[in-house]
Amino acid sequence: EEPAATPTPVQSEDAALEDMQRTMRVTIIEGTKLEDMASQLEEKITAEGGTFSAARFLELCKTGTGYEVYPFVADALGGENAASRNYALEGYLFPDTYEIFVHTSEEAVIDKMLTRFSEIVSREEFSAALSQSGMSLDDAVTLASVIQKEGTSESFSKISAVFHNRLSGGMPLQSDVTAQYASGKSALTMTQEDVSIDSPYNTYRVTGLPVGPICSPGEAALVAAVTPDADYVAEGYLYFLLTDPATGVIAYSKTYAEHAALAEQYAPLWAQHDARQ
Repeated sequence: EEPAATPTPVQSEDAALEDMQRTMRVTIIEGTKLEDMASQLEEKITAEGGTFSAARFLELCKTGTGYEVYPFVADALGGENAASRNYALEGYLFPDTYEIFVHTSEEAVIDKMLTRFSEIVSREEFSAALSQSGMSLDDAVTLASVIQKEGTSESFSKISAVFHNRLSGGMPLQSDVTAQYASGKSALTMTQEDVSIDSPYNTYRVTGLPVGPICSPGEAALVAAVTPDADYVAEGYLYFLLTDPATGVIAYSKTYAEHAALAEQYAPLWAQHDARQ
């Protein structure tokens, strides 16, 4: 039996070049938090033979330093609440399917996702709606991130209407998903202790929007944030809640009494859902 041929230097270089040019696809779903995104990227890239550090990725996202070339990042970093945010780039890495090099860098992935976000918010429909809403882009992204976690694309505009009504009325948003972001708890049944956590993200404790986005919202949530359902705004809806977790149907109310009655009706289903998780 003849010994295997030893690769020539040229063959070795070709193989190395081919390996460096290998690509892979990664899908980041709407509503993903940066910490979960970092873990997902590290797992998938290293599984393909690349090197990627979730810790390094989060370090870059925490400060946002070096990404001020994107105007929306510069604006977020220059905001009065910037120092209070967990991650400067939370909300701005757009959820999508990306083709990336297996041997990529954390910086390159962030750049690709920020570029995609820029493309989305530069679209004429969104730009016009944002301008008409009177909101800053940072506020719109923050509100969109809450809307994204609270419902589905079918309910986004109505949820947005409730939040806009509460904001214009000087009411706290009292969104469970903001308390969940602050506490790290994801249960549907929230205790008084859960919603009392002292955090600038917890909209049970702070009036107005949370200090920054709580996830990466998709395009539908971004659009809903700046185009709330006009009828629900006009009719003064102030409350909403999930009915049966199995269906995802949202119920809306104008008064607290109506809302409390619905909460009492559906609380057992929430508890059953939490028990199965």
